Amino acid sequence: MEEVTHRMQTKCFAMSSLLRRETTFQSITSRELLSVQLRRSKGITQKGEPLTLTLPLTLTLMLMLTLMLMLMLMLMLTLLKILVRENSIFIYESHTLLILACRLQPFCTPRSIFEAYALGGASVIIHVLSDNANRANSDVSNIVNKRKFKMAESGSVLFMYDKFGLLSLEGKVDEEQLMDIAIEAGVDDIIVEEGIESADGGATTDVFTDASSIAALRDGVMSAFSIDDPLEIKLVYKSKAPVEVSDEEFEMNMAAIDALEDLDDVSHVEHNMSN
Repeated sequence: MEEVTHRMQTKCFAMSSLLRRETTFQSITSRELLSVQLRRSKGITQKGEPLTLTLPLTLTLMLMLTLMLMLMLMLMLTLLKILVRENSIFIYESHTLLILACRLQPFCTPRSIFEAYALGGASVIIHVLSDNANRANSDVSNIVNKRKFKMAESGSVLFMYDKFGLLSLEGKVDEEQLMDIAIEAGVDDIIVEEGIESADGGATTDVFTDASSIAALRDGVMSAFSIDDPLEIKLVYKSKAPVEVSDEEFEMNMAAIDALEDLDDVSHVEHNMSN
């Protein structure tokens, strides 16, 4: 009887030990599994185990890289605008970098020029500011064809014009005073004309000079008159030899110019008619 009891106690002890070992093993296995999952979520691997990026970590890295690239492009565009303002660099061709930056910044508008022949032997220069070259080309070509104009090859019209920088000022400004300001600013020659009426119906004065000197003239005028900014500063073309057309041709040409300037992508149109 004692022997049977001893055997039963031995078996119970053995089963209890086995159960404790199994429970301990399961506990260790669960802890190790949890530790591995936690390490992998943080991008940490055991020795010899290949590094694998989780989906959230990959998306985070891609987002950070994209934001850095956008920031760099915005910085480059800002520097480019500073160069344009300070050195009178007028950009009238769509460069790849500028277009790419404009895709990210909607307020940016690359510039371009269209040349066309008008009625009566006259010509027009169409200034376009748009971030959609295809749309601008389609709209301008449509008006040109409807109004019986003819698109010209690049440079075939521009050679008939002189390129100037234009500074528009509010009110009537004395020409001699402007000449003195230009001389002090190091600008050799200017042309002063009465400008078109401003938005509020007031008088304006247009000052033309060499495109490379317009920034110096602007700074001199702003300093002399203590103004923050002129009404307008831009690149313009003035005809070397104005063309006289008939009254009917003049009216038809001006109607076409008005239609072109009504387009959202067209900033202004210049012509060489003398009427």
